[in-house]
Amino acid sequence: MIRPFSLFQLKRKLVASPEYVARRTPPTEPRDLAGWDWIRLASRPPRATFTGAGGRAVDVQLRSRVTVDGGHALLKLAELGLGLAMVPAALAEREIVAGRVVEVLPSWRLEAHGVYAVWPANAPRAGLAHRLIDFLAKRRDAPAMIR
Repeated sequence: MIRPFSLFQLKRKLVASPEYVARRTPPTEPRDLAGWDWIRLASRPPRATFTGAGGRAVDVQLRSRVTVDGGHALLKLAELGLGLAMVPAALAEREIVAGRVVEVLPSWRLEAHGVYAVWPANAPRAGLAHRLIDFLAKRRDAPAMIR
C-alpha cells in the first residue's frame, strides 16, 4: 500500500504569446476559447476547469494542437505562438513580466493541482522519507508559509 501526503496546491495560469492572442477576438469567458489551439500536458485530460467571480465553474474541452510531457515545453511552445497553455504560475511569472507571454482570462482562476509526497506504507517511521515529510508538514502548516 502506498501512502500519499498532500504538500500543497500548484496554482496555474493560462498563457499564450501576445501575437497569438492579437490574432483572435479577445475572450471574456472560458467558453470563448472553444476554437483556440491548445498545447496540452500528456498526463492531463483534454479539459480545463475555470472558476470565475462568485465561484461559478466552467469546464472547457481542449482541442490540442500539440501534446507534450513537461511544463517547460508547454511554456516554450506557447511563447512561440502555437496556442494556449496551462502552466504553473511560478513558471509563467518571469515570461509574463518579460512580455514573452500574456495571461489569458486573468479574472478567471484555473483549477489547481495537488502536489503529493508518496511513500510505501512499510517505510520505517524514523526513515528519511518520514523525516522529510514531517519537516515539510511543519513548513506547510506554518502561518508565514507562502502559497
